[in-house]
Amino acid sequence: MARTLLRRAAENPLLARAVSGLERLDGKSPRLLRVLTYHRVDEGEPFARQLEHLAARYRVVSVAEVLNALDGGEALPPLSVLLTFDDAYTSFARVAWPILARHAFPAALFVPTAFPDSASERFWWDRVDQAFAATARRDELVAPAGRFPLATPEQRAAAHAAVKRWIKDRPHRETLAATDALCAELGVPGGAHEVLGWAELRRLAAEGVTLGAHTRTHPRLDRIAPEEARAELRESLRDLERELPGLARVFAYPDGRFSDDLVECARAAGVELAFTTRPGAVDLARCDRLRLRRIHVDARDSVAVLRAKLVLGAARWNRVRRLFDPPTSAERASERAGRAERRRVQFVARPLDAALTARLRPREALLPALRRVAGRASNYERVGVLVRQAARTPALEARLARALLDTAHLSLRGRVELLAYGSGTTVFRLEPERPGAAPRVLKIYRRTIGRDAHGLARIARRHRERHLHLRQRFGALVHPAEFLVLHGPLRGQPAVACTQEFLPGRLLDPLALGPGELAGYLASRPALAHALGEFARRALAWRARGLFPDLLGQGNLVVAERPEGARLLLIDYGVFDLRALAPGPRARLDALAERLHDLATRLEEHVALPR
Repeated sequence: MARTLLRRAAENPLLARAVSGLERLDGKSPRLLRVLTYHRVDEGEPFARQLEHLAARYRVVSVAEVLNALDGGEALPPLSVLLTFDDAYTSFARVAWPILARHAFPAALFVPTAFPDSASERFWWDRVDQAFAATARRDELVAPAGRFPLATPEQRAAAHAAVKRWIKDRPHRETLAATDALCAELGVPGGAHEVLGWAELRRLAAEGVTLGAHTRTHPRLDRIAPEEARAELRESLRDLERELPGLARVFAYPDGRFSDDLVECARAAGVELAFTTRPGAVDLARCDRLRLRRIHVDARDSVAVLRAKLVLGAARWNRVRRLFDPPTSAERASERAGRAERRRVQFVARPLDAALTARLRPREALLPALRRVAGRASNYERVGVLVRQAARTPALEARLARALLDTAHLSLRGRVELLAYGSGTTVFRLEPERPGAAPRVLKIYRRTIGRDAHGLARIARRHRERHLHLRQRFGALVHPAEFLVLHGPLRGQPAVACTQEFLPGRLLDPLALGPGELAGYLASRPALAHALGEFARRALAWRARGLFPDLLGQGNLVVAERPEGARLLLIDYGVFDLRALAPGPRARLDALAERLHDLATRLEEHVALPR
């Protein structure tokens, strides 16, 4: 009823003008994320027009971007929207995904994992819909929900709505039994399977769709026993991990039904994002990431209805909505803990790291330094500049380092020396205590410093899986690494870390050389030229699938000079999802890809590369 009223109101010319006014007043805070949830998309229109509106006004982001923002990375752009599709209907691949791909829009698809390739599983509501649509029966239907005449289309529609509503509110096993009884009563057998198979899901994942779990058999989790609900959640995650290992662990509660107990079960299972159907937008600065709200959109909604729903998801309405749909005490506790963690990271952990690495920064005159502090610099940069100006002598720098470096809680034993800092890491040299052991590089991922144990475990898992993904694509060119959670050398602050073999001697960034200089360098190194050409070819083939290794940072791809010969190594493990990139980084990556294409072509003319 509420949806029908909204559709009628949205089409009213006066209210349409009001929606336009509210759109202009809508807040553009990067904290606010609108998550749209779809189910079936059986026809291209008006779904295609909905996406055209999103392309014109909003920025569609990926699950990876949302996770990055929640983990302290780059903030989402203003007016961000995440597109999610529940139930993994075959129509997603047939209708929705080609339209999404035309806009280069990322999407998340939630799969009831017992359904793919099953000959028996079928959604109960689809069976009910088909039974009423296909039945030839016109005499009165006597059902547990009541007595319903079926003589006219209007009577059948009324009976359909009433019976479906009654079935939905039964305990899950009763829902399935009542559906079987209804189909038998109406004389309509089960229809064709409508959920994507695993082969199709793998293809979609390879093309950039984020797959998430949606339980195994799609029960309403408040209509089954708590232990069954926990099993449905855990086993669906296992199914997805078995069929498509390495995915981010995202989950959607069927029909949006969940409990505090189930949320904690999801947290213990390593779920990184979980979506409800509670209406409203997500405030990334105060949300519980396992109770994310969504805005329901029907693929048949007009653009006017979509605009109205998006406006109702604005921040000002969220504050009103919380008064009528208040969070539970457990949700409030989770929100408070999240805010406290963010403050601790922002005002304690990162400033400590900035102070530690200040001596590695280039010196600058006092006036330009003060201008940077007063300008639009990050808190991390401000602290680094101020400490660099205050500790201008080696004695003060050494004293500061002694005050901040503390290896007492570090599980990796040995002498630790600050080596360098990058855009996202603080780098140490670890000299093991064991005689004859080779030194290691210890990289602390700066955004993880000071985070809680659950968050660190999630992030470490993602780093491991990304490293494995790169090894599968580029083989031995990817420098081996281990990822772990530890109490780091920065005053024992917990963090995610990476350890690698220390590469002694000269490290050369081949992509930092000009074309002529690089050609001269490779002329006497045919094996290295072959490796670089093969890397370029594989990176370009990966780019065609929407992914690209992070080659933007200088020194991410290096040539290590060794006595046995020069070796090409990828020592940074970032991966870009091209569909989710902002225009600036995307333009830089496109230029880099053009250079790799030119490089691969030139090398093929002089080196016999296998095809």
